Amino acid sequence: MKNWILKNWRRLWKWITKRSVLIVLIAGALIASIVLTTICHWKWILGGSEPSEVLRNIGLVIVGILGTALAIWRAMIAADNTKINDRNSFTDTFTKSIEQLGAGSEDEPNIEVRLGGIYALEKLSQVNLEYYQPIIDILASYVRKHTPIPDLVPEGKETKKPRLDIQAALTVLGRRDVKELEVRLDLGFACLQGAHLMSAHLMGVKLAGANLYGAHLGNADLRGAYLMDAKLMDAKLMDANLRGANLKGADLRGANLMDAKLMDAKLIAAHLIGAHLMGAYLKDADLMYAHLTGAHLMGANLKGANLMYAHLEGAHLEGANLEGANLEGANLEGATITSEQIKSTRNSHLATLDPKLTLELVNTTGDDEGND
Repeated sequence: MKNWILKNWRRLWKWITKRSVLIVLIAGALIASIVLTTICHWKWILGGSEPSEVLRNIGLVIVGILGTALAIWRAMIAADNTKINDRNSFTDTFTKSIEQLGAGSEDEPNIEVRLGGIYALEKLSQVNLEYYQPIIDILASYVRKHTPIPDLVPEGKETKKPRLDIQAALTVLGRRDVKELEVRLDLGFACLQGAHLMSAHLMGVKLAGANLYGAHLGNADLRGAYLMDAKLMDAKLMDANLRGANLKGADLRGANLMDAKLMDAKLIAAHLIGAHLMGAYLKDADLMYAHLTGAHLMGANLKGANLMYAHLEGAHLEGANLEGANLEGANLEGATITSEQIKSTRNSHLATLDPKLTLELVNTTGDDEGND
């Protein structure tokens, strides 16, 4: 009963609020009529104006106020009708666009019609925020549904690019104006080989288990993205922002991460064999158990990074900043690194180094102690 009263009170209050101007004007007309009638009545008694003149003046005032109130009321009705028409128009556009996404069949999709539906949904999401989140969810679902990861991926096969409608949906998702309270974009376990997502807005995106082999993600915003066990072999991630991203177990063999921002990123047990990380920012990144054999880390910033038990055999670390990096259990055999770089790290005595480099460190330490 209490809820019913509250609900109806809210409806009544909304009705009163929407028509407050009309109510005030009508009330004003009545008050003005009473006041003017009283004044004119006393004037008439005291020998003022004629009765006909008094009544005419009162009538003009009342008609004027009521006419204004009626005009405002009609304007409000017209505005309400416009809103209703717009809402119906948005609903029709939304419904028709969804239908267009299913044009054709799975074997022979009508790409042109589907493209029209995708771009119509994009426009609708821009002009009506009420439809924004549902449209983003629908497009993400559309991508996942039509890009399942195959059971067997042939080795050495040329990178397959996404179908035109899939790429269009990805482009729309990548260039959207991300909202503050937006639900995380879910593209997990989708097959997005060779997809073009340069400069895409993908903050916090769910891409766990996704196949992004050879994908173009240069300058993409992937802050806080979930990329656990994702396949990013030969992916282009130059200048990409992966700060705080979770790349645990991700396969980044041969990926280009030149100048990428990977501060605070989780790269535990990630496969970075032969990856290009020149000039990459890996400050405080977690690379525990990571496979960095033969990786190109020239000029990279690994300050404070966790490299415990990482495989860095044959890695190229010329000019890399390793200040405060934890090398406990790391294997750096054959790595291109200097004794000065090693001395700036932590727990280097627990790492596996080339015998020559170990001897050089021992001799350097002895000389330093002798000088002291």
